[in-house]
Amino acid sequence: MRGPIRFFQAPIGARNAYDRLRNLMQAIPELPPTTKLPPPKGQLTVDRATFVPPGSTRPVLKQVSFEIKPGDVLGLIGPSAAGKSTLCRLIVGTWPPTSGHVRLDAADVYSWDRVDLGRYIGYLPQDVELFSGTVKENIARMMAASDEMVIEAAQLAGVHDLILHLPDGYQTQIGDKGAVLSGGQRQRIGLARALFGRPKLLVLDEPNSNLDQDGEAALMNAIVSMKQRGSTVIMVAHRPSIMMHVDKVLVMRDGAVEMFGERDQVLPKVLGPRPAQGGQQGGGSGQQLRPVAAQGGAPAGAQSGTQSGTQVMAGTQQSQPRRVAAGGGGGTGQGPQAAQPGGQGQAGPSPQSPAAPAATPASGSSPAKPSTAD
Repeated sequence: MRGPIRFFQAPIGARNAYDRLRNLMQAIPELPPTTKLPPPKGQLTVDRATFVPPGSTRPVLKQVSFEIKPGDVLGLIGPSAAGKSTLCRLIVGTWPPTSGHVRLDAADVYSWDRVDLGRYIGYLPQDVELFSGTVKENIARMMAASDEMVIEAAQLAGVHDLILHLPDGYQTQIGDKGAVLSGGQRQRIGLARALFGRPKLLVLDEPNSNLDQDGEAALMNAIVSMKQRGSTVIMVAHRPSIMMHVDKVLVMRDGAVEMFGERDQVLPKVLGPRPAQGGQQGGGSGQQLRPVAAQGGAPAGAQSGTQSGTQVMAGTQQSQPRRVAAGGGGGTGQGPQAAQPGGQGQAGPSPQSPAAPAATPASGSSPAKPSTAD
């Protein structure tokens, strides 16, 4: 009996997969008629954006609001399942918000012509998807492009020399999903693809998760170069080292904005107190970001004593967490102020002097259905 049962399993599985794909396509709203717009400058406004995935009643994003100017670099941080990756997908126009708006130069990103928008946006997702073909074709987004444009993107991503050491250089066949490449190589080629064409808006979702020290240095150089060219950059990160070049920081928790503001105002509240005697707490290198929830409105580090109301993303032992309702319901995007990061007579850092220990580097697309995982 096993033979006949196996014979019918394949067509039944194919039919079920087809039904799931059809239901997904029906859930995606039709694109409205579009008007060809002038090239954007990079002004990004997220106005009370709420997102509920198709087939769910639970919002993954809740009234998210913030605004950044052309040339700004925004660091997007928060614990797992905070909604960071979903927000990235809304920003690049993969899905429209259930309510609210995401605007690029005052125009809703979902109303842009898809081809035009693709030229102005660079996107490096958390899970890099490369296509079967050559390195050059993947960097050029599977479009016809000059060698000069491809090499410029590779050099900007700091991956040009790495590509030259592949068996056939830029003509190397990388296999299905980049199977012949390591995780770090895939991520760096994915970064070159995101930088291709000098986009005005660059969205990087954990771009250093598989990078070694050289790869992370190349990433930092690319971010600085894009900022100097006037591009707006948004990057999701878990390590403080990548935050040295950001202008603003947005802290998310449970799908809502917890804090938003200038780096030197937000990072001291996120990182908490400096470790005593050269980094005994967390060991210095490799320390991860630890958002501090609000408890009153006093400046960080102004008091000492027993810490209460601290929430952590990662790190050493802390006081019992106290959940604080996140803001973001209005248009300002300002979240609550931080709790006092004291603790047993140890004063926290000054808001003008953010603690940013060096991180230890980790060893080394088609739109996906949004997940409630992040």
